[in-house]
Parts: sequence; C-alpha cells; structure tokens
Amino acid sequence: MTESIWVTPDMQSSSAFFQSTGETRNYGAGSPANGSTLSASDEDGVAYDCLLWNNAGKANPAFSHNESYPSATQGQVHFWGSSANPLEDPRATIDWDVTTTISTTTPTAPTASLSYSHTCYPAHRVTVNGSVIYSYQPGANTTDYIFQRLVTKFPTIRGSVGPIGVPAQ
Repeated sequence: MTESIWVTPDMQSSSAFFQSTGETRNYGAGSPANGSTLSASDEDGVAYDCLLWNNAGKANPAFSHNESYPSATQGQVHFWGSSANPLEDPRATIDWDVTTTISTTTPTAPTASLSYSHTCYPAHRVTVNGSVIYSYQPGANTTDYIFQRLVTKFPTIRGSVGPIGVPAQ
C-alpha cells in the first residue's frame, strides 16, 4: 500500500492525496515452478485449481488523511486507515495511524518528526523528501505469525522519531 502527498509548509499548501494498493496473488501446489522464485512458469491462468496460480485481487483501501499547518514553517500530515488482503481472512486487517511533521524553520535544513501506531505486519516505511525517516520490518513471515498479528493486533507498534534532518526540496 502506498499513501503520499506533497506538503509545502512555507506556502501552507499540499498536493492531491495519492493512495494505492498493489495486486496480491495466490499460488498453490507446484509453485514456485522453478523451485526458488515465482516466474512466468507459475502463471497457468486457471483460477482455483490449487495448482500454480490460483487467484489475484486488489485491496479496497480505507485510507484517510488530514493536512494542517501548526505554524508558518510547519506542515503536518496525518494518515490513518486499514486494509485487508482480499484473498485472505477479512478480519486480518493492516492498521496504521501516522502523523508526520515537517519543519522548515531553516529552509536549507528542514527536519521531520513522526509519531506512529501500526500493526506489526507487514513492513512499514515513511519517507520525507526522499529520505527514509522510519522503517519497520516484521519479526517473521510465516502464516501463523501473520494471521496472529493481523487478527489479534498484538502487539501494536507505537513510538516516535525525530526531529531528523531531511533533504531540502
């Protein structure tokens, strides 16, 4: 999933909000066909046959955003929402609530701060002006781990970072 917006604190303006989810795919027995990674050989085009490719889908995002300008040199973006893999249990939602504050008090040396709360699966990353200011990687990638984390929502990852210097735009 991707959410993005351009915020210009000094002008107290923002661009249109962009949200997107990528396609998810499901594979069955015999996959990966080459023994190690998915390839064109896994795409048999026969849905629900439990062999090679089975299905594909795209999540319907429930994302929200709010931009504010606490001062003449600060812009704040609040993203929150949830989404679920359309090919899996609908109770297993990915949830997030992230607020990023960009400060241009010194225009040649802007900073970014972040407060966050999100499910511990999948990975989460926040980028400001092309610089990663927060990155989270889940502890495992097994079916049991994923199901337990997304259905029980335990643990929820919470914290804050910054201010961190980011490139000027």
